[in-house]
Amino acid sequence: MSYYAIIDDTPRGDVATTSGWWEFGEWADTLDLDKYNEIVVLSEHGLSDKPLSLARQLAAAIVAAKPSRDVASIAAGLIKIIAASSTTDDDGVIVISDGA
Repeated sequence: MSYYAIIDDTPRGDVATTSGWWEFGEWADTLDLDKYNEIVVLSEHGLSDKPLSLARQLAAAIVAAKPSRDVASIAAGLIKIIAASSTTDDDGVIVISDGA
């Protein structure tokens, strides 16, 4: 099973395998909530209503929190998906789903 991203009701692509998404969540749990709140919210609830803030936090956390290669790849993929969307400010919503 895999997880994929949806931005504003439009599927945007695969994000992670089940084990990869679990590992991403484990990493997110180690992050400072004050600095990386959008990442933590995404991992816990599967959505963020501030996609550009999420992308900025992911870029910073990849450098600061040194995730595994798999988690870094998931974070980079999310950044690319957000950048490729038509979201120009924090008015969109990104949802991570397994299709269930």
